[in-house]
Amino acid sequence: MKKTFLPFIAFVLITSIFFACQKESTLPDNLNTDKNPVIGTDDRASYVIPAGSINALAAALQDYSTVILAPGIHTEDGPVTVSGYKKIIGQDGAVLRVNTTPFVNPEVPLQVALHLDHASGSAVHGLIIESSTPVGGTGILVENSTKVSIQNCKLRNFQFSILVEKSPLVNIHQNIIEASTAWQTGEISEGHGIVI
Repeated sequence: MKKTFLPFIAFVLITSIFFACQKESTLPDNLNTDKNPVIGTDDRASYVIPAGSINALAAALQDYSTVILAPGIHTEDGPVTVSGYKKIIGQDGAVLRVNTTPFVNPEVPLQVALHLDHASGSAVHGLIIESSTPVGGTGILVENSTKVSIQNCKLRNFQFSILVEKSPLVNIHQNIIEASTAWQTGEISEGHGIVI
């Protein structure tokens, strides 16, 4: 009896492991996985914003944990605050334009395109982020957030492209940063790519 029972148990275990490994990916069909290979999404918790959106990102982040920006221009009239665990993914050609002004007066707080505040584990991937004005304020501010990932992004025309404050283990790589050169003309006092 023992000799036939053990092979049966082994068969059941191997079959269970095999079928568990066969689970299909839940990535949306319209997500460019070649551009963002480390991001997985759950269809029930993700939302795709179509091109031409105005002030849609901030609203979508209230209801969804993963927001995907379709190729094209997306405009925000002011800073977008990201709190909690969120993923912002840009499909190939997605551009986020945010209206911010540079830091010129210590009495006025920084204006930030994407402010990740208490957003541990969040990610911003595959997105072009640019100022809608010739000289923008801050592109991305990571504050009080651990293990944030900023990857495969392009930031253009900001006084400060990426600032990290009180946020350990932030992963910033494979980004292209074109910080504003307005400091050379005296329009702003300084400009930086990444400040931690």
